[in-house]
Amino acid sequence: MNKRRLIENYIVQIDKPFCIREISLITGIAYSTVSNNVSKFKEQGKIIIINGSKTPRFYRYIRNSKASQKAEPLSFTPQINKLKIIYDKISIFHRVADVVNSLSFSESTVWRYVKILLHDDCIEKHRGRYYQRELKLSGRSFDEYPRINKHFKRPALISDLEQICNKGNFEIPNTNNMTNAEIIKLSERSQIQATILLINRRERGN
Repeated sequence: MNKRRLIENYIVQIDKPFCIREISLITGIAYSTVSNNVSKFKEQGKIIIINGSKTPRFYRYIRNSKASQKAEPLSFTPQINKLKIIYDKISIFHRVADVVNSLSFSESTVWRYVKILLHDDCIEKHRGRYYQRELKLSGRSFDEYPRINKHFKRPALISDLEQICNKGNFEIPNTNNMTNAEIIKLSERSQIQATILLINRRERGN
């Protein structure tokens, strides 16, 4: 089993900030081995440090395509109505500062939602200004748009989790008392575990 390959595959799959301890716990690879490989990835320019000297130190995988340079995936469960309000404001105000001044939301809140809209291809940035992308070309309303549906619609989140569990032959968990954010995180972990199993099978030639 190529541990370096497994570590890099994990980093690519999760598409979010990570620390060495997290990789070690998920993959079962010794902390020192993970640390050594992460250092090599950094030297090769594959990852960057995103929180300076803080402990634990977090890194992010660098992707080359424009699509990969969008905002990071959701780390919280946003409110669909708040996202819609900010999306609508961008059709009037094309600078974030103007959107902030027109709302009672904090500047940090507006920025978080703008990043989500960028990540989900709902808006685009051009010369420092933001513009709406047309979402109704396929007859869908805002909350039915595929990427939005994936993040904000609970049935879709549960369905994604069940498909991942089925792929990895995992027991499907009871999500009744889980928040959307918890379901998303569990899906991410399950996806990694399923990927690791797939790599193991390929290594064994099955």
